[in-house]
Order: sequence, then structure tokens, then C-alpha cells
Amino acid sequence: MTTTTTIETGSVDDHGALLHADDATAQLCLSLLRLESALAERGLAAEAVTQVRIHATDPGSASELVELVLERFGAGSTTPVVAWISAERHEVPGMLVRLAADVAVTTPVPETPEGLT
Repeated sequence: MTTTTTIETGSVDDHGALLHADDATAQLCLSLLRLESALAERGLAAEAVTQVRIHATDPGSASELVELVLERFGAGSTTPVVAWISAERHEVPGMLVRLAADVAVTTPVPETPEGLT
């Protein structure tokens, strides 16, 4: 059985403080590292990512940021859909980028013992 879960990441430290204020590329790179870490914690590979949504405040940086995501996740056997979503602002002042990634998680279906249906 395959289910989809969403992993959201941003450029904040473990205490919620923003890192790389006002630098969209650096924020995206840290968000990608955090996404990769979250995948590894779940025992998943990058190929499990089916869609990445880039929530960003600067439409002018869209193509550069999309390319960075595709470089990171498009090299495997599958390439996720990458969507750009314009955001007026984020909850954390100075945050320009945050990610939401849909991940396909496959869990084995238990076999039914013979004689039971």
C-alpha cells in the first residue's frame, strides 16, 4: 500500500530562528538539506519525492530556485513535479522560501494466512 505524506521544511534552526535572512538561494539549499535529512530519518530515498512546492516571495527567482530543486531531485530514476507558489510573506520575518514535499511511502500489505479471507 502506498500513502502520501507531506514534509515541510524551511531555513530555520532547531529553535525556530531564521538562518540566511534575505538570501533565497541559501534558504532553499538549507531547506533541501533538511528535506533530505527528513527522508533519511524515514528510511526513504530521494526517488520517494513525488512533488515539491516552493513557496517563495520573489517571483523573479523562480526559475533559479526550480532548477536547484531539479538538480537535487531530478537525477534519479524519477523526477518530481516542481511547483512554484507565490507567497506574500512567511510567518518568520526575512524568510523568502519554504518547501513542502509530497513523499510516497510504501508499506507492505500483510499477507492473509491460508484459509482466511
